[in-house]
Amino acid sequence: MAERGWKLATDFRPHSHHWALLEQARAAATESATIDIEDLRVCLFFTTWGDGMFPVFADFGADGTRVQIRIQLHTEESAANMATVNA
Repeated sequence: MAERGWKLATDFRPHSHHWALLEQARAAATESATIDIEDLRVCLFFTTWGDGMFPVFADFGADGTRVQIRIQLHTEESAANMATVNA
């Protein structure tokens, strides 16, 4: 399948926020999506780093306004987790 570029994805929870994000991300050229849940915005994106939870940092300017969001994909913990999974 991979050599032909074929992909298959299934999910049995079409009512969930998670499913809605996955549906959007699969269709997006950026392989990412956002959804608003009450007063929060949630972002999902596909990576080659595998499943996981990654640290997120907000950087602020001198006047206190948020200027950037950073996501650290590689940490010692994430590398150890991936090594365990791939062993």
